[in-house]
Amino acid sequence: MDIKDKFDIEQQYQFYLNKVKLNEETMHPAQRVETRRAFYGAWSQLIFLVRDEMAVFPDNIRQGIITRMINELSVYWNKVILYKP
Repeated sequence: MDIKDKFDIEQQYQFYLNKVKLNEETMHPAQRVETRRAFYGAWSQLIFLVRDEMAVFPDNIRQGIITRMINELSVYWNKVILYKP
């Protein structure tokens, strides 16, 4: 993978769709718009959080924050994956 692909938000969106087994071509138009809006909104929030809030902390504190956030995401995704209605 080219380094620009790793840091291209649209490419990450496509990776996300693949991960959650969604295809924009088969999505309802409202679902397509809202999925993209939510994805880009989350990226916007994360970028500003990292740029504006985390930069003031030393590396060891930032690493702890990132680890906590990764753990929170892991808990969420495990619930989603294990959920059986």
